[in-house]
Amino acid sequence: MVEPDYRLGVFGFFSYPELTKESGHNASGNFGLLDQVAALQWVVKNVAAFGGDPRNITIAGESAGSKHAGEIEYVFETLKSQEGMPWTEDDFKVSEAMASYWVNFIETGNPNAKGLPEWPKSASTNGYQVMHLSGKGIRAAADSLRARYEFLDAQTIKPKPPTP
Repeated sequence: MVEPDYRLGVFGFFSYPELTKESGHNASGNFGLLDQVAALQWVVKNVAAFGGDPRNITIAGESAGSKHAGEIEYVFETLKSQEGMPWTEDDFKVSEAMASYWVNFIETGNPNAKGLPEWPKSASTNGYQVMHLSGKGIRAAADSLRARYEFLDAQTIKPKPPTP
């Protein structure tokens, strides 16, 4: 069993213009999620050395971690392990696509691969494209919630310049 920690509160999710500039990917405020990704990458890479199977990982969480564990059954294609759940054919289609994107990302740092709709980079030049996944189709479209995030970003306290 691996029990990774990740940054919480201001250390994990604080978004600030200066942090965004230095991030290298024009974003900040996702350190807690990036910690979780790094932990999963480590497990996938190293679990075999401990007798585990990198293709069969079970993830659980409590408190804030349980929120992120909600998608994990899809990513690791373990929907069938949840007995009694009313999974549909569409759920299994979404799970297959999410698992493919995830494996590509872990192996290459890029979720895209032949046979999958292109996962877009999030940028103002493309309307902040995001992926919409459903059993009916997978497509990229403009982020309809972006204005909410921009509003919150605008509310951050800007530092006062030093007085001479």
